[in-house]
Amino acid sequence: MAYGFKKGILNLFTWTLTLLAIVGVNSACNIVFGQPEEPKSLKRYKRK
Repeated sequence: MAYGFKKGILNLFTWTLTLLAIVGVNSACNIVFGQPEEPKSLKRYKRK
């Protein structure tokens, strides 16, 4: 039982680290490269 609990905690920890890494890289790329411009076809549907 202790092995299953430890494995679950470890999986949760690795999933959390993975999520934080993905969010961090995406944020860094947005800061460095900026947001891409929207195509004109999408601007039509955006609320003002």
